Amino acid sequence: EASTENSIATNSTEITVSVAPTLVDDLSQNIVMGYNILHIDTDNGMVWIESYDWKNNAPHYSLNWKYPEEKWNETKHVNVLSSRIGLRINSCELYFGRIMRKLSLDDLHEATGIQRKTLETYEKLNGQFAIETMQIYPECRDSIDIIKLAYALNVRYETLVATPQYAISYKAKIALYGVKKGIRSDQMPVERKKTKIVVFDFDGTLTKNASLRTSWERMWVSCGYTVDDCRKLHSEYSLGQFGHQEWCDKTAEKFKNRSFSRKNIEQIATNIELLDDCRDVLMLLHSKGIQLFIVSGSVDILIKKVLGDELANLFSKIQANQMQFNQDGFLEKIIGTKYDFEKQANYVKGIIDKGYLSSNEIVFFGNSFNDESVCSTGVRAVCINPKQTVSYNPSYWTDERSDVTSMKDFLQFIKLT
Repeated sequence: EASTENSIATNSTEITVSVAPTLVDDLSQNIVMGYNILHIDTDNGMVWIESYDWKNNAPHYSLNWKYPEEKWNETKHVNVLSSRIGLRINSCELYFGRIMRKLSLDDLHEATGIQRKTLETYEKLNGQFAIETMQIYPECRDSIDIIKLAYALNVRYETLVATPQYAISYKAKIALYGVKKGIRSDQMPVERKKTKIVVFDFDGTLTKNASLRTSWERMWVSCGYTVDDCRKLHSEYSLGQFGHQEWCDKTAEKFKNRSFSRKNIEQIATNIELLDDCRDVLMLLHSKGIQLFIVSGSVDILIKKVLGDELANLFSKIQANQMQFNQDGFLEKIIGTKYDFEKQANYVKGIIDKGYLSSNEIVFFGNSFNDESVCSTGVRAVCINPKQTVSYNPSYWTDERSDVTSMKDFLQFIKLT
């Protein structure tokens, strides 16, 4: 357990908490594990770090960690040092902790230096989202605020850190919080309702071999390019050198130079395998009146070819990039989807708005960093066979399952009745 080396000045912007340094000597790994860097003294290379281990639901601290001087000028570490993964505050525990200490919000403001308006926000649960999601808790403006509040209320730091398990384990306490705060029941978070809509990513979510080539990499290789050629152009797009449609245009030109055609799509589709029991599960969901959607950064014609007509027709919409071919079957144009990467959240929000649904009636399945934004909508966001994402970070995902080979494993996250 962490112990303070000196008295903590709660109105200071820097707080020093110490234990023996146990973090690995690689800041990029720390960020991947969900650590938050609070203070960096670049003059002498000393690093103050507050960290939180999402997977084990436990805090770790480190004081005066001497980072190797020869690494300070490495770009990748400079970028990591400026990063921060936000925490969410447990509004319920903050409120009861304040009441137990017989403190008003003004008292807490005086003790911590945190603005009263911010404290009011920290104490307010968001009733628009399901009780199982992290979105019911307010985002912490600065993760150092949680340490200030814990010190002022004389509680353990982790008590004030919101976790997905809390609301499920302490439903009665959440209900009492609502009564004490005078919040109407229809404005409080509720348990998830029967699932009405399921939205899937495609690559690595509905298909096997997520660790192998993506759909786009397969397409590049099919017409004589290398995987590195594919990744180089996509990297330029990711760095903001040009927009998504321009990336599609540049890709189309490359493909047309190598006579890319429908035959390429057909050949690629034969090498992509759906998860076991995919047909049975999709048929079951459809028979229960659940609407099915796909939102993907792949290509619609390839997705439909892999699914086959029977399964493709079960989906209300398959939203992906589109390829247009001429009469001879050769590629003419690629029309980019409006809903790749962080814009996938916009697509899910659109489904909610059009169907007049609440977010707790929708489940999303994805597998990678480009699917992470969907969790912000409050739907149940399930990470299947994680790839390049922190699957246990509740700001990105509400649930996660690794080593999935059968789609029957999806059913535990869907309320059929």
